[in-house]
Amino acid sequence: MKNKTIFVILLITIFLNYWFPKAGIKLSEIPITISMIAFIGLIIIWLLKYISNRKIKISYLHIIIFMGESYFLFRLVFSLLLGEELSNVVGYLLPTAVYPFIFFIITNEIDTKEKYDKIMKVLVIGFFVLCLYSFAQYILGISTIDIPGLTVNYTDYQENGEYWYLQKSNGVTEENAKIVSTYQNGNLLGVNLIIFFPVIYDYLLKNKKNKLAIISMVFFILTLFLTLSRACWLGIVLFLFFRIILDRENTKKKMVRKMILVLLGIASIVFILKNFPTVSNRILSMDFEDLISMSGRTEGAIEFLNSMFNDGNIFVNLIIGPFSFIKDVGLAYEMTPLAVLKIGGIIGLTLWLWGFVKYLFQMNKKEKIENSYRLALIIWFIVGLIEGAYWLVPTAFNLFAMLGLGYAYKYNLEKSEKGEIR
Repeated sequence: MKNKTIFVILLITIFLNYWFPKAGIKLSEIPITISMIAFIGLIIIWLLKYISNRKIKISYLHIIIFMGESYFLFRLVFSLLLGEELSNVVGYLLPTAVYPFIFFIITNEIDTKEKYDKIMKVLVIGFFVLCLYSFAQYILGISTIDIPGLTVNYTDYQENGEYWYLQKSNGVTEENAKIVSTYQNGNLLGVNLIIFFPVIYDYLLKNKKNKLAIISMVFFILTLFLTLSRACWLGIVLFLFFRIILDRENTKKKMVRKMILVLLGIASIVFILKNFPTVSNRILSMDFEDLISMSGRTEGAIEFLNSMFNDGNIFVNLIIGPFSFIKDVGLAYEMTPLAVLKIGGIIGLTLWLWGFVKYLFQMNKKEKIENSYRLALIIWFIVGLIEGAYWLVPTAFNLFAMLGLGYAYKYNLEKSEKGEIR
């Protein structure tokens, strides 16, 4: 299989997972999406190629990620043997043992500036498409412009009708529904925009698309507010704080630009609060207790931890996780690190975190593009303490695709191109 063919399939897979991640159907509550089919095909073809010539780039980070994948594979298959429902096992297995494989493919295949730029164009255009479609949903109504089988899972649409989105924790009425774009869930949309936006923003600046970068920031803020996800609103604050406010500027011109961006960000927020009642109503309905409880997640986390320490064998629960050993309680599912602890215990959580920490230390925070990948991971992780959407398709794919692009940029392009991409 020629490298060009594999790259084309990789490009299509990234396109589907970012643009239309829910296109497909469900079988026994397990999503069968076009993006997943493309990814599985990509894995098979890529493995066949590299089994034949045995040339795979492996680093310390690759080994860490592979160790994590292997551990979660054995741990979750063991849960299946214990009688756990297949849909529950698959829901955890894909993000921990399957989707991370995209990191291996991207870091081996993206070895030229041309390939990198093509993938970034798919992501940049996709970002604007997702935002514009979100605005159209807000103006025209979600049910007015959805396309069953493409922008919404066909089975979900058949089972729940035109107001399917109200069954996805997106609100109780059509008027106060969260905007979902092509992701079916407001939180999921917001999290996946967070994963790539810091990279998209700096890529536009790097290519001297300054006006487009500013427009993208406004779109990012507006779309995340329309998701009505308070965890994702935190992502807005983190991006503005880390990327704009704390960014060091060494010239007056850059300092003025920073001030303009900060004012523009504030103006965007004020505009949203005045002109989008669903957002302002959501904010006005919040109180201090609601913030402390994180919509019940704090209580759910406490309930889960109490169960983990008091039910079953505490040694087993701590070391390999209580999944399939104790009753499923609490809200660990939403709070990503707790959910990892639930299914993998200390071993799983250590392996999972180890890869992320190693990645952060490898990316140079003094280099703009590399730092954008660091920032994207940091913001996603902080948001993930509340709602990382890690277990919902396609978050884990997009996360590891983002990590792979950053790694390829640093170790494949910068070395082979000798600074051409900078």
